[in-house]
Amino acid sequence: MLGPLTAQVADAPFRLRGGKRRILLATLLLRANRTVPVEEIVERMWGPRPQGSRIGALQVQVARLRAALAKIHDSPLITSSASGYRIELAAHQLDLLRFRELMLAAREAEHQGDLPRRCDALRQAVDLWRGPVLLDISSDTLHEQDVSQVREELLRATEERCGAEIARGRPGEVLDLLAGVTARHPEREELVRLRMTALYQCGRQSEALEAYEKTRRVLADRLGVDPGRGLRETFHGVLRGTLEAPSVPRQRSARITAVRGRAWRGQRSVPAQLPADTNGFVGRAEELVEVERRVGGGPRSAGRVLISGPRGAGCTALAVHWAHGAARSFPDGQLYVDLRGEGGAPLPPGMVLRRFLGAFGVVEGVPVDTDERAALLRSVLASRRVLMVLDNANCAAQVRPLLPGASSCGVIVTSRYWLADLIARDGMPALAVGALSEEEAVELLRDLVGARRAAAETGAVRRLAEAAERLPLPIRMVAAWLTTHPDSGIAELAAEIEARREADVVERVAAALGGDPRFLLGDPPPSGCAWRE
Repeated sequence: MLGPLTAQVADAPFRLRGGKRRILLATLLLRANRTVPVEEIVERMWGPRPQGSRIGALQVQVARLRAALAKIHDSPLITSSASGYRIELAAHQLDLLRFRELMLAAREAEHQGDLPRRCDALRQAVDLWRGPVLLDISSDTLHEQDVSQVREELLRATEERCGAEIARGRPGEVLDLLAGVTARHPEREELVRLRMTALYQCGRQSEALEAYEKTRRVLADRLGVDPGRGLRETFHGVLRGTLEAPSVPRQRSARITAVRGRAWRGQRSVPAQLPADTNGFVGRAEELVEVERRVGGGPRSAGRVLISGPRGAGCTALAVHWAHGAARSFPDGQLYVDLRGEGGAPLPPGMVLRRFLGAFGVVEGVPVDTDERAALLRSVLASRRVLMVLDNANCAAQVRPLLPGASSCGVIVTSRYWLADLIARDGMPALAVGALSEEEAVELLRDLVGARRAAAETGAVRRLAEAAERLPLPIRMVAAWLTTHPDSGIAELAAEIEARREADVVERVAAALGGDPRFLLGDPPPSGCAWRE
């Protein structure tokens, strides 16, 4: 994948014919081991607004691709589901997966302070890049939405590799690599800065100055801008003969980097703040596909979504479950905060901003003003691919200062309320989460109370799931009660809940369980603020 699309079996080339089939295969490979929704495959094969339904044509192409792959692989590689198709491969079978595996190994070595091992992993990863990614695949949508993300990953890996080699004192190792990649991407300032540093350290000062001048002209002609501060400082360092190796980030050492005039101290930090995934997550297939469509994907399609539903619907569980599955697509970290929007005192955005800045090592000189903190966080996230989960929001004003400016960052907001101001003013798409289907609710309750006990009272299990309004939290509450009270009957508990008249199902279930504080999960919502379809 990291060049023209090629395949081989036991060192013999395998030729896949057919333009549409090659687009289909490339689409699945770019998201290997993940389900790609049917509508996204159709869009990549026939354009954003194809004439008429293409579902039948897609099924024909899938069948032909399966038949072609069956000649070289014993078991089926492509599987289907109600929402789309996926291809299952191991890391050694696909260079893109192997590349990401090596990048994870490089980050582990970085955290352990093992610079030689990090350099080796980065070298192997970058060496997999064989040229323009999928240049032989004719699909504008595929290149805009998917290939652009892979290209960005490769460029950032190249920056990491070159920076690590220079920090190790081996600038000559990456001079040829930097010459080639800066020729293809002359506007990539960080790569140019690294090349200037490597040239300078190899005693080639005049070539470093020529590289700066060439980049200055490219930026002016193509973008109408001047070089950024980092590149200008490197230029002056070369010009004065004062440029030193510490201008390239060192691994596992304290450092200070300018972030709009503030001190950024400490090691490069990759936050992983997601809470634990829900054990026994059931259902929500359509909602997961919608979150993937809204938030996942390449730098242009990584976006935002507001997940809203009534108390107990499992908005948080849905967000966290999807976030765990997509974490590898956001290699620069995952941020999470409970904004405490349901009862109690909602967290002020200024406090959350300080937490998020601290997660990236910004611990000194953090401004007092909330707007200035928000601007500083946007600067920190500008060159990163980060997933942000803002859970349990109270209002749009609590969320808006936390939103990153970079399109490469994904954001999930959950709330019991429709944050209409976010939807209207910020264009944030909304996803309604309601009750589980009848079968999903019964499956969840059966899994939690045990198959033997559920089989003894099959009808009562279904009745109890309905009494809990098929919402995940109330179902888990009654299941916990039944687990800790093995002599209690399922039918009797269902009748007890049905007899209650409290407005909120969570309160109704808690009251039926005797008001045990272990099952009273939070204060009731403010009057008039209940979630509505």
